[in-house]
Amino acid sequence: FDKNAVFLGNQFYRDAKFYKAEFSGITYFSMSHFRGDASFGDTQFKDTAHFDYCLFDKYSDFRYADFDKDANFRGTQFQGSADFRDSILNGDSDFLETKYATDFDVRGMKFSILWVNWPSIADYLISDGPVYLQLIKNFKNLEQFDEAIECYYKYRLFSMDERSWSDTQKYLDALA
Repeated sequence: FDKNAVFLGNQFYRDAKFYKAEFSGITYFSMSHFRGDASFGDTQFKDTAHFDYCLFDKYSDFRYADFDKDANFRGTQFQGSADFRDSILNGDSDFLETKYATDFDVRGMKFSILWVNWPSIADYLISDGPVYLQLIKNFKNLEQFDEAIECYYKYRLFSMDERSWSDTQKYLDALA
């Protein structure tokens, strides 16, 4: 897509396959309804990408997607898994008011600024250590200190689970 791509309010009744697509201009999927799987894996968004107020009924694949500028997912609803593993979000990424019915997988994700409320992702987040630490730093930078503390607590639980039972640090962490 060499210019702006406009899919405002579209209904995708079958699987939407944009795998490895390249969007050079601003991309608008705002208020679209994806009834089947949505594949944006390994897709390049060279300008702002708008997915605000979309409804994803099934699996949403954004693995290895590269957002060069802002990514807007405000108010989006993910009814199936939202998979952002190893994606790169270089600009401001807005996930405020977004709802999840199942997992939000961000393992390996890299981002600059992520606007998100911890309570909206806490029960659905699948992460790894580096992303947890990045989220904690992000919350602090945005002066969301209570959310940073909650995220840090979940990171500590994650970290303990990753340790072997033979590791004495696991027991010390449990006492802390």
